[in-house]
Amino acid sequence: MRAFIWLFYVLLILLGVTFAALNAGAVQLNLYVTTLSIPIAVLITTMFGIGLLLGFVLSLLRYWRLKMELIKIKNQLKISAKEIKNLRDIPLKDQH
Repeated sequence: MRAFIWLFYVLLILLGVTFAALNAGAVQLNLYVTTLSIPIAVLITTMFGIGLLLGFVLSLLRYWRLKMELIKIKNQLKISAKEIKNLRDIPLKDQH
């Protein structure tokens, strides 16, 4: 299985290198203040990386929010379980 993973990574790297070689042409990027001339492969790779990083950060924020909600629910469960235990320990009074 590891061999397939390594093969996949090697093919992915080769694909990236050939993509960069085929798209070596420069692109003018206007940033309002200045203009940059960079290869299109670098621009696409940079934008992909920024998107990947942004997606990771947003997923991490959602994970932390759900983790905090889980902690809150577990605390409520402990309180409820303790209350049920206390109610079961109270002796029943005769109704007569």
